[in-house]
Amino acid sequence: MSDLTTTTPSLQHRLPPRLQRRTVVVVLLCVAVALLVTYSALSVYKAIDYTTTPAQLLPAQTPETFGLPFEAVEFRSADDEQLQLGGWWIPRADSDRLLILVHGRNGNRASYLALAAPLWTRGYNLLLIDLRGMVSPPPHRVRMACGNAGMSSARSITRVNGASMVPRSA
Repeated sequence: MSDLTTTTPSLQHRLPPRLQRRTVVVVLLCVAVALLVTYSALSVYKAIDYTTTPAQLLPAQTPETFGLPFEAVEFRSADDEQLQLGGWWIPRADSDRLLILVHGRNGNRASYLALAAPLWTRGYNLLLIDLRGMVSPPPHRVRMACGNAGMSSARSITRVNGASMVPRSA
């Protein structure tokens, strides 16, 4: 058997202990900086991803697909008179109950069509609306902020098809 020190040249040419420590410190600092940069970049990416939503195209399905009578409606935003928001009014003539269905971050008014049919059958008038910038032309990326974007849109609706949407006092 041969001796280990004679067959391994790296053991014969070792760095001085001071230089070894410095090399380890430099390597550790480089790894720490790389981790910090990666963490920061991922944090910024996810913050942008969570607070913006891609433009949505209206799917081919409409309430008519589910056998529901409907009317396409448009209304102005409460905070921007130039902004037209769209939706579907699904009336129930024998009812005075109303539900306003507002989609989530990556959806549009068609997101709740499967839920609309049973609700309509149970006697509800339905209004399915799009939040700003989701479908209405031109679709574009929208920044979502903390708050109630859906409620702001819903508050701006006072009349649909001649029917008052203002709550009655008890």
